[in-house]
Amino acid sequence: MSDNIDFLRKTLEKERKIIKQEIDKKKKEIFSTMFHMSIEEVHEQQQKTEKELWKIFNEKHKKLIEK
Repeated sequence: MSDNIDFLRKTLEKERKIIKQEIDKKKKEIFSTMFHMSIEEVHEQQQKTEKELWKIFNEKHKKLIEK
C-alpha cells in the first residue's frame, strides 16, 4: 500500500511539473503577443490558458487516483 502511495505521489509531482512547464510556456507565448493586445486581453488569455491546463491536470490526477 505504501509503495502505491509513493508511486502516486511521485507521479503527481511529475504531472505537476509538466503542467507548470506548459503553463510557463503558454505565458511566454501570450506575453510575446502582448504588443498586439491590451494588457487586459493578455491577462484574460493567460487565465483561460491556466484554467484549461489545470483542467487537464485534474483529469489526469483523477484517473491516477482511480487506479
